[in-house]
Amino acid sequence: MNRVGGGLNGVRARQRLVLAGAMLVTGLVVGGVLLLGGSGGDDASAGAPEECVAAWNQDSVSRGIGSHVGSSHGYTGAWVMYLGEDFEPSSDDQGDCAVVFPAAQPDPEPFFAAAILDGERWRALSRATEITAERLGELQREALALGNAQLLPDGSLAGL
Repeated sequence: MNRVGGGLNGVRARQRLVLAGAMLVTGLVVGGVLLLGGSGGDDASAGAPEECVAAWNQDSVSRGIGSHVGSSHGYTGAWVMYLGEDFEPSSDDQGDCAVVFPAAQPDPEPFFAAAILDGERWRALSRATEITAERLGELQREALALGNAQLLPDGSLAGL
């Protein structure tokens, strides 16, 4: 009887060891992906422009949008950058501050996919410009790899 009981304990010990090993490997893979994703040489993936993050965080309407998209649309991050008139990210401060919420598929409510600073007011990128639905979806997909800010529960942004 001890032998059977010892066998079960041995199996359980091996299962715990395999689980611990799998968790370690998963952690290393995730850590490596985060390091590689954040260290690319592409200027578009640089840190979030402080001026744009500050403008977002100082505006109660944008924070309300951020809170909504976080709780109702499931966003946890954002790509904050300068966006040119051609809807291409700019590596310097040419263009307008923009915030794009990352998604593999375009948001079913396009006005919650991205926002642009229009003067001193944040507006839905889809309503403030002539952007196509296709380009808006492309920006959301690009934001998956280029995200540089965390969306906090209160709707504010924290640069990464």
